[in-house]
Amino acid sequence: MSKPTESEIDQLISAYFTPDPSGAFIGVSVLSRKTGFAGTTIIRCMNQRGVALRTPQEALLHKSYRPQKRNLPPGAAPLCACGCGQSVKWISNAAIWQKYATGHYRKDALYKNKEWLYDNYITQQRTTYAIADEYEVSPATITKFLQKFGIKRRRGAESLINCNRSGDNNPAWKNGISRLHDGRYFSNLWQQMASMIYTRDNYNCARCQGYFTTKGSLHAHHIHPWAEDNDMQAFLDLNNLITLCAKCHMWVHSRANTEHTFLL
Repeated sequence: MSKPTESEIDQLISAYFTPDPSGAFIGVSVLSRKTGFAGTTIIRCMNQRGVALRTPQEALLHKSYRPQKRNLPPGAAPLCACGCGQSVKWISNAAIWQKYATGHYRKDALYKNKEWLYDNYITQQRTTYAIADEYEVSPATITKFLQKFGIKRRRGAESLINCNRSGDNNPAWKNGISRLHDGRYFSNLWQQMASMIYTRDNYNCARCQGYFTTKGSLHAHHIHPWAEDNDMQAFLDLNNLITLCAKCHMWVHSRANTEHTFLL
């Protein structure tokens, strides 16, 4: 979800402190439903502006917990966001239209079928993570449907026994380079090289430009990877190294780095 702009933050704050005709103030949850911004995002923006939120006592005093019901507005109801063409319902307490028609929030998926889920989880011994990855949902979603259908979950030890994820069965397998990789990074040579890179870059992270001096807060990162091909020239080339803080180094190697920044 996108971050609100400065003008949108102004509007959020104004709406939060402006009472309706009945004298009631809307809370963060109602404001979130009306604007589409997450409640935590709204609270964080207000904290950054130094705006104090209402205490529970103040919320009760101003009856912000019980917004006035609104009558159905004139005109045709909007259509469901899933594209089915069905009209949505009016939520009188929140004075907003539903975004989706009832039952249309999530598309049908096979894991919502009891027989299919039993066959995959029990018979085929697939893990909740494997099923979740297939349908791009969280493992907690698969667990919820297991509980809903009364399918008994395996213990962690049983999952490890029935699902060998070591060696080339592991999706992170890279032809056995991890031992070579770890050994080089624990060598005295690497410690000296890393220290030279930190000094060269003035202890500044190349991504966030932050200044770090705490031990372990900086990492020397190879732009061109070396371990898979055991490319010692790439490993020793100081021009192939940049300084990154631990947080940015994790981001560079994550899926969030869609443009492969600092990677060749």
